[in-house]
Amino acid sequence: MAHYSLHIHAPVAELDPYEELRPSAVARLLQLAASEASSALGYDAGWYARNNTTWILRRTSLHTEGPIRQGDDLEIRTWVADFRRVRSIRRYEVMRGDELVAAAASDWVFASTSSGAPLTPTDDMQSHFMPEGIATEKRPPRIQFGREDLFRETPIRRVEFADLDSLGHVNNARYIDFAQQTLLNTLASEGWQPDISPQAPHLQLRGLDIEYLKAALYQQQIVGRLGALARTGEAQISATIELVTDDTPSVRAICEWQWCGDPQLPDVLGRIAK
Repeated sequence: MAHYSLHIHAPVAELDPYEELRPSAVARLLQLAASEASSALGYDAGWYARNNTTWILRRTSLHTEGPIRQGDDLEIRTWVADFRRVRSIRRYEVMRGDELVAAAASDWVFASTSSGAPLTPTDDMQSHFMPEGIATEKRPPRIQFGREDLFRETPIRRVEFADLDSLGHVNNARYIDFAQQTLLNTLASEGWQPDISPQAPHLQLRGLDIEYLKAALYQQQIVGRLGALARTGEAQISATIELVTDDTPSVRAICEWQWCGDPQLPDVLGRIAK
């Protein structure tokens, strides 16, 4: 496999109030590593523009072992793990020295930039990304849950210009922020607000499986729907989340949070997380 390593310092502009790198920022660094890895093989932005093609992200799974902080020297290792007709899985490891701090996988669709129609990468392109031979992995089942599983609905906000990527869609990493806000809005309706001082106990998103279904566009209203919270450990909770525009799902996700800085969950979390 053609492995690529991106070395980067955790950027101060991407820290949250707890002085930790936002989960959405980790996702953006993964996208950067994927782009740089493609460029290193000769498939840079110019190549895709000349060939009227692009890669569209359909799903990301991300698990972090703990916080990433300002100035951490990171190595993002990435490689293409499979090709399936029009789709391809890319995997990532985020290292801090010899310590694995995050692992991820992203499922991409190769498509026409102008029409959005899926395309099959050429044999030559596939062999460049996987020089040791083409492998195929089993596609994971889609994230599915019914409306009866979504017990809280909360408006997030309208899509702003700053949310958009180069295709005019909401950037994939921004949906992670919207998913987090869905949980926080629901907890606020139950009477709980986070303490945002730097050393305060807080919820830290540790696990994420997010599937992108339909692109949200400029000025559309984003609505979050939160499924029943589940307590998965002494200080861990999980939830299903759906983000919708025009009553159509844009994103479905399964999220896992760790309560950090205190061994006990806040009363409101303990009460509604079963």
